[in-house]
Amino acid sequence: MKKFALSFSVCLVLLAIFHLLVFLLPFTHSTTFWIIYAFTLLALLIQTALTCAQASSRAPATRFLKIPAFAVSSVYTAVQLIACAIMLPFAAKLAPQYAVLILSILFGVALIFLLLTLFAKDEVRALETAGRVNRYPMRALATEADALANAAPAGLKGQLADLAAALRYSPANPAANTAECDAGLAAVIAELKGALSDPEKAEKLIADANGLVSERNRVVNLSK
Repeated sequence: MKKFALSFSVCLVLLAIFHLLVFLLPFTHSTTFWIIYAFTLLALLIQTALTCAQASSRAPATRFLKIPAFAVSSVYTAVQLIACAIMLPFAAKLAPQYAVLILSILFGVALIFLLLTLFAKDEVRALETAGRVNRYPMRALATEADALANAAPAGLKGQLADLAAALRYSPANPAANTAECDAGLAAVIAELKGALSDPEKAEKLIADANGLVSERNRVVNLSK
């Protein structure tokens, strides 16, 4: 609650300073002036809302590509304030349509990124999660295969190294259902750990693992 109150107070002070500077300095109150004023006030109000939302314990985690909505709003507000400082002294000479065009472009770009942080975050998180589910087990299995290659007899080292490379470079696709292949590979690698002393059995297991990798790659490629 204290953090929320502090954030809200800081935003109110900034809004007050903005209004004092805009209306006390000798700017010509033309149509262009009011356009610049309106866009800048809008940016400050959006920033106030997101600042207070972030300070609140009920604020949602709104992120898109790991860029929080608060950061997008902060950049937009800073750029809008700079544009305001540059354009206001020339408000009497600057045509209103040019002011609307410039400031609308700034607002439009910021709005697109804000909407993406609000509405696309769940989809991005789902894709990232699915990507981890598909990709990371292969890395772990490749590491285990490398360890087996280091501990294996000379006749098996090359085969296990090749298997490790096949696992490491097996493609990933969040849409692919590779759970069965992944589970089969994990079981084969686990069985290989106790079969290094039996080259014939180990070679059969390596062949089985390579077959599962090929099947997994086929499933992934078909889902693209």
